[in-house]
Amino acid sequence: MPSHAPTFVHLLRECSSDHESFHLYLDGWGGQQRLSHAELLNEAARLGQGMLSAGLQRGDRVALMLPMARQFCSSILGALLAGVVPVPMSPPMTIGRMNSWSSTAAAILRHCGARLLLADEELRHAIVPLAAQAPDLEGMTSPQALLQQAAQRGPVDLPEPNDFDSEDLALLQYTSGSTSAPKGVRISHRNLIANAQAIMADGLQADRSDRALSWLPLFHDMGLIGFVFAPFITHSSAIFMPTVAFLREPRSWLRALCEQRATITFAPNFAYALTAKRGRAEEISLASVRVWGCGAEPIHAPSLLEFARTFEPSGMRGEGLFPCYGLAEATLAVSFPMLDEGLLSERIDADERELRGCAVPAADGIEVVACGRPLPGYELHIVDDQGRPRADRQIGEIVLRGPCVSTGYHEGDSFEHGLHTGDLGYLACGRLYVTGRKKDLLIINGRNVDPHHVEHLVGTLPGVRQGHVVAFTRSGTATEELVVAAEARTQDPKKLMQEIKRNVQAELGIALSDCVLLSSGQISKTSSGKLQRARTRQQYLEGTLSNRHANHEYPRSSEVNMS
Repeated sequence: MPSHAPTFVHLLRECSSDHESFHLYLDGWGGQQRLSHAELLNEAARLGQGMLSAGLQRGDRVALMLPMARQFCSSILGALLAGVVPVPMSPPMTIGRMNSWSSTAAAILRHCGARLLLADEELRHAIVPLAAQAPDLEGMTSPQALLQQAAQRGPVDLPEPNDFDSEDLALLQYTSGSTSAPKGVRISHRNLIANAQAIMADGLQADRSDRALSWLPLFHDMGLIGFVFAPFITHSSAIFMPTVAFLREPRSWLRALCEQRATITFAPNFAYALTAKRGRAEEISLASVRVWGCGAEPIHAPSLLEFARTFEPSGMRGEGLFPCYGLAEATLAVSFPMLDEGLLSERIDADERELRGCAVPAADGIEVVACGRPLPGYELHIVDDQGRPRADRQIGEIVLRGPCVSTGYHEGDSFEHGLHTGDLGYLACGRLYVTGRKKDLLIINGRNVDPHHVEHLVGTLPGVRQGHVVAFTRSGTATEELVVAAEARTQDPKKLMQEIKRNVQAELGIALSDCVLLSSGQISKTSSGKLQRARTRQQYLEGTLSNRHANHEYPRSSEVNMS
């Protein structure tokens, strides 16, 4: 049975005597570490004591830059037990993007006012320069050093569970910054408990026998809330493999699912497409997996269906496909399909969608995936630009209310009157269909054009790196003009650009004014792998995007940036 704990600290104390459920940490090379919930929370408590011993007080911020799952989990749970507010942060990803990462990391440290930065020792060379850019930062250390220092100083008492209130701030979760600078979402204990209940108990109907496996980055909301926090509510076990292990070899995800007999996993759309593209390499059994969750980016039915077709001989059940919708401002999950409902989608008329904002079924229209129904406790509305409700099959902005919705951004907007998500969608037969981002809409000749459809179409062409395409507009003489920037590998760039223009015109009825072919790694992305369209457009307008193309194979390891 799920817990009825009023705060996450109460829940963790309940789990501190659980020797059956566990965390399992895989290193990607065959090694592993297993900690029962009891062992994990004992380690977390010592780290929480270390934070208080180091001078942190209730409500102080501690930034976490920890790529190793065990260190991250122990540290963030320790912060909660100590009443210190953790701020998960992305570690540096690649050498080529250090300047961008450093600028974003420094901005987050300044904005949240972190007094302490916990980081892996191997990152010291990268993080030391951040200290000068974050005036509130008083120290940087590693979890190991913190434990050693705490042992020397002697024991410090942790707050009692009843010292916490459900409205207390549990953590600051920064958004990925795909359309603007990252914002710190205020997640309370009430938000955490409510969303964990909605995910594990109401949505997935999980119990102690379930094993949830993830390679997702733990600083991102889907990896953090979905796999670090939520499983505690049903005493389910969680298995973590390094993100880089998946990027190095996507099928390692499937091997881990098989070897660990995992029952639940989640990943963005690109992961399913990339794994299916690599094909079946060995005999594995995926029969234990009952939920194949998909979210965090636009969901394309062909990608999931191809994955199901490819791995059906391995026991993958197509009815286990689980497309859903969520966002950091709602803690994580918003809508889930019914269990074993599988993938549901429909095609809608492009002209009706773009000219009148209506989702009219059409056999040859644009395919849109159903993201399930709102989870219990949510009020979900579709509204127009003036905030007026829209009827079924009318497209508008998704607005949310409910116990999982944050109170607002740190030093920013409040969501007291509802969370205006900035996402566009419509309701049909109670199901939510997400059609795009309000800020990303392209207006060409009076038509509202969703960049996702342009990008997906271009990404399916041979030579183009799927998931590494950005569509935007530039000013024209009569209307905005469509531009596409794409990472590509080709021997004949002129021919590929002509093919891209031809396909966009033929499939979408839009003239493509310019096409920029780039080499691997030139498209700007957030730390969680989301396209930064505004930044790419600005680079184009400034003339810093040049027509370059590489004739080599796609990168296979850390050069691949969560795409």
